Parts: sequence; C-alpha cells; structure tokens
Amino acid sequence: MHEFSHQILKHTLHQALHWIQSAPPIFCSDAHPLCVDHVLPGNLSLLTPTEKQLEKLASQVQNKSNPLLGILYETLWQFLVDELSETELLAHNLQVYSSDRLKTIGEFDLLYQHHQRTVHRELAVKFYLGLPCNNGSLSGSNWSNWVGPGLRDRLDIKMHRLIHHQISLSNSTEGRATLAAKNIKSSNIRRELLIQGRLFYPLASETFQNTTTRNSQTSHSLIFYQQPDHLSAALCPPPQHCRPDHLRGYWMTLGQMEDQQALFRDSHFQLLSKYQWLSSEAENTQHRYKDIQNQLAGLQRPIYLRASHPESSLPVDLFIVPDDWPERAIQYAGDD
Repeated sequence: MHEFSHQILKHTLHQALHWIQSAPPIFCSDAHPLCVDHVLPGNLSLLTPTEKQLEKLASQVQNKSNPLLGILYETLWQFLVDELSETELLAHNLQVYSSDRLKTIGEFDLLYQHHQRTVHRELAVKFYLGLPCNNGSLSGSNWSNWVGPGLRDRLDIKMHRLIHHQISLSNSTEGRATLAAKNIKSSNIRRELLIQGRLFYPLASETFQNTTTRNSQTSHSLIFYQQPDHLSAALCPPPQHCRPDHLRGYWMTLGQMEDQQALFRDSHFQLLSKYQWLSSEAENTQHRYKDIQNQLAGLQRPIYLRASHPESSLPVDLFIVPDDWPERAIQYAGDD
C-alpha cells in the first residue's frame, strides 16, 4: 500500500473492483456443486463506484495492517456486497473457535444477505503456474500440477481445504454456534465457493522458431501475441473441471526469454505490483525489453510482467521464473 500515492491507489482499486466483478471463476460446478457460475449474487449488474465510494474503499484498504493480495481481495468483496443495492454485508472473517475456545478451527470469509437468504461465500484468488506433464486426460491435468509462483501453494491442497473444511463450517457444531451468536440460522444458509485468478501455462521453447513460418507477412513477435496458446497446449492441459473461459497467462524461464529476444523486440512491458495482478489494464510505465534486462538479470524469484505489442490489442500476461524454478516446482508438485 505504501508504494502507491492516494490517487494511484484509488485508480488501482477501481481497476481491481471492476476485475473481481468481471473475471470469470476458474472452476465450474463440475469441480464442486457449490462453485458459482456467476461471480455477482443473482447475476446483478456491475457496480461502478462513485468518487465517494472509492474514497471509502481506499480508507478501508489503508487501514488494513496486512498487505497480502488475499486480504485485498477479501476487502474488495466485503466492500462490494455492502454497496450493491440487493445485498447486505452481515459479517466477514468471522472466526470459529473450538468448543473449549482454546483454538480457532476456521472462519467464515463472507456472510451476506440476498433476497431474504443468508449466504456463506468462501473466497480465494489464486495465480498458479502449470507444469509440463503427461498425466493429463480428456478432462484435464491433475490439480497437483498447478503451483504458486513462490512454491508455497498448490491447487490440489487449496481446493481440498476449501471443499472439505472451509465451505462446510456451517455444518459443524462450532460453526452453527458461531452463526447462532450472530442470530443467523444455519438451516437457512446458502453456501458458495468462488475461486478467481489466472492460470499460467508453460511456453515450449523448441516451438518458438515455428512462429516465423506461420505467416510470412506477420512479424515473428506479433504472432506470439495473436496465438500464444499454440506454444503451450501440448505441454500442459488445463486443470480438471476448470472453465474454458478462465483467465490465462504464460510462463517461461529467464534463460528461455534471453534465448528468444527476437520474440520480444517490438514488445512493451509493465512490471505489475501484487495489487495490480487484479487488473486487466494497470496504469504502469511501459518498458522496452532492453530497459528491463537489468531488472531481470540474476532473477531470484518469479516476476509478473504484462507484455504488449503496438499492433495487437491483446496483451499477454507472463511470469518469468529463475532457471532453476522448474526443477524445484516439479519437486514441490510431487510432495505429499
């Protein structure tokens, strides 16, 4: 938060608020019956915040002591259900304690009222990188093949906790007692799972050169922006039960990027801060490839870039990872 001026923070939050209302969920109900098809309750119209509402949201965000992306995401949803005309925020981050109150066994992310019905919504925003695999099927790749860029999070572990613990809190004795203390009847509660974010697919370096033969009238680098999927589809199928319209990105190692400099010769790059991951049009300085080489040199951790081409209307979201990242990621994906 401290990296933004107040005005830029408001712009960033405006972008993020639009993003959470319009970005599709990653999963369809095949993954779990409680996964929502529409992110807005009752498929309501998008909220366009007023200046006063943005000031209120910026104050709420600045008052948070924890700058993690997940905290921002939850704050955005708390604000949204409180401001939408047909919903009412009842509680958020409501902790559930054991019967002896010696430990916390979970929390309700979001409790809100919609058309006289109480809704318990569990929230997650995730950015996972898919690993090259041969264990895919017609239904998609295993969830364990999708890992967080920092290798501290894995899709299968997160989904197991959401499905088997977090969303079922209202069925537990302790959860019902917590709801009763708020005068909420657990028998009348509707449960929802919403997982938003972006899935990043590996780019196959051995097929980069093929882009030059697809259209002799189109530049090598422009073809990358027009058809990035053909460089990744054979390496890593989408995860099982994800929606076809989920947001996509791509990842490559620093070495691959350096080997394919010609691919990016006409590109412009934006370096995205964590809060700007929740956006499609971040307000950032654009850099040419030669200008970001120093920042990428000796890369120690994955970095999120948004790349664009002056002749293409569609940017490409990229994670650039250290050269040893794939080996460490494969090991992490195999850990039980």
